[in-house]
Formats: sequence, structure tokens, C-alpha cells
Amino acid sequence: MIGERLLELRKNAGLTQDDLSYILNINKHSISSYERDRSEPPDAIKIDIA
Repeated sequence: MIGERLLELRKNAGLTQDDLSYILNINKHSISSYERDRSEPPDAIKIDIA
């Protein structure tokens, strides 16, 4: 759900997981977990992504 959309948006923006993790100031593992729907980003991160 959220993970699939996040992956699509990240790729459309031409960003790597490293790029996005740097922008959001979180680690790459978190991005991977969000994209695989293993965990859901907290609301603050969702706002930053938006």
C-alpha cells in the first residue's frame, strides 16, 4: 500500500534509497522497510515525504 506508492514516487523522482534517506534524515534500512511494507513510516515522515 504505502510502500508500493513510495517506491513508485521515489523512482519517478530519480532518487535512490540513499538519496531519500539523506533528504528525510533517516537511515536507508527504514526506507527499505517502508517500501516493502514491513513497517509504516511515522506521521512526521509521511508529512516530510508529502
